[in-house]
Amino acid sequence: MRVVVGYDGSGRSEVAAALVAAVAWPAGSEFHFVHAIATRAASPPPDVLSSAAGRVPRETALQDAEVALDHAEKWLDAIEGAHLSVGYGRAANVLSDEAGRIGADLVIVGSGGRGPYASLLLGSVSADVVDSAPCPVLVARRPTLERVVLATDGSETSELAAKLVAEWPMFEAGRIKVVSVGDALHGFGALRRADDSSVTVATARDRARKRKADHEAIEFDHVTVATATARRLRRAGRHARATIRLGDPSEQILEVIKSSHADVIVMGTRGHAGFARAILGSAAREVLLATEASVLVVR
Repeated sequence: MRVVVGYDGSGRSEVAAALVAAVAWPAGSEFHFVHAIATRAASPPPDVLSSAAGRVPRETALQDAEVALDHAEKWLDAIEGAHLSVGYGRAANVLSDEAGRIGADLVIVGSGGRGPYASLLLGSVSADVVDSAPCPVLVARRPTLERVVLATDGSETSELAAKLVAEWPMFEAGRIKVVSVGDALHGFGALRRADDSSVTVATARDRARKRKADHEAIEFDHVTVATATARRLRRAGRHARATIRLGDPSEQILEVIKSSHADVIVMGTRGHAGFARAILGSAAREVLLATEASVLVVR
């Protein structure tokens, strides 16, 4: 595998590096640690990654590169196939450009924070990398991948996420919970108010029966999706079991992550360009911002 790792010596990038060191990777894997130096100027010093680099004094650029190397040295010694490069420009652009240049299978970045206002931090690097990278992105918040939640709804991107979990060696020893959430109508058995003259009691009961039938159909569909996915994972040698939830997808996924003490949530998204905007308010965006677990996003 070819893996790009965003590394700047900060605590969040140390978590990403520790994850790389702890995971089982295929033999011959390459790990491209990339340290991005932001600049607004117009032209780069020699031998840097990004063509959209900036004009910085050569001495300053070399000092920054030396600092990055000092911080990364312990990881370069510990991880076979690892090396460090320095790029100049926006971190998300530098990482995505490098991922495209080497044909990366995965980009790993740390996370600056979580919660409803974390987008100010995430938007600067993590979510922007998810937005622009040409491959799956792992936002690392924990240094292990032992307890895994795989969210699926039977869509093409969910199937790609499941295929990745089934094939990548990093998930061989993990315990995987496959969750599918049906966004069912709530309160299907409730009758309309008796003083609503526009709806008869019989009509209200018919509607309630229909809502119940819809609810049961949704539940059945998601049981089928979750169990079929878990079965395929077991056939691939994974430890997987299925669970279903009904309700708001992001809320239910977050509850499963919390109750499972998950290290990582794996989920697909249809977004490509403009991820942060395209799925604003959707389950993937809300989970990315709210969970304490690592998040692996697959397009």
